[in-house]
Formats: sequence, structure tokens, C-alpha cells
Amino acid sequence: MLISVCLITKNEEKFLSDCLQSIREIADEIILVDTGSTDRTVEIACAFGCRVIHHEWQNHFSLARNTGITAANGKWILCIDADPRFSGSWRLCYRAP
Repeated sequence: MLISVCLITKNEEKFLSDCLQSIREIADEIILVDTGSTDRTVEIACAFGCRVIHHEWQNHFSLARNTGITAANGKWILCIDADPRFSGSWRLCYRAP
């Protein structure tokens, strides 16, 4: 496994689908660490095949980030928020092994 993408979320249903759509081609796995969403965030992540980890928010960003990193299996780990979109030109830089 080459690329793991880790996201930390809480109530990100507005942005999540577009983000996941933009990274699904380059990610070998997507790990979503949810810190207590009450909207459709987890449902959307599951629909995209993400591995969802529930992690109670402890007012410490790095604890949530490290939960995702620890679960990742990829050689490379990309940690992002749920609102970025990766364009086609960025994906051109990626070459599958």
C-alpha cells in the first residue's frame, strides 16, 4: 500500500463528498477520524468506503491526527482537512507503481 489519506472531521457533510471524490483516485486507503459528528459526515464517509474511527474530541488536535496515522497502512500518509479539493493537475504528478 502506497498512499493513506487521513482526515479529522466533525460535522463536515457540506464539504466531505467533494473532498473524497477528489482524492479517491490516488488514495489506497482513506481513514476518517470523526470527533463527534451529528450530521451525515460518517454516513458519507462510509459510502465512499472510508475506514471510520470514532475518536472523542479531547481538545487536542494531535491526538486525533495521531489516531489516524497509527491506523494507516500506507508508505506515505497525507493528512488533510475535509474542505480541500485536489485538482486534476495535482493528480498528474502521481504515478502508480
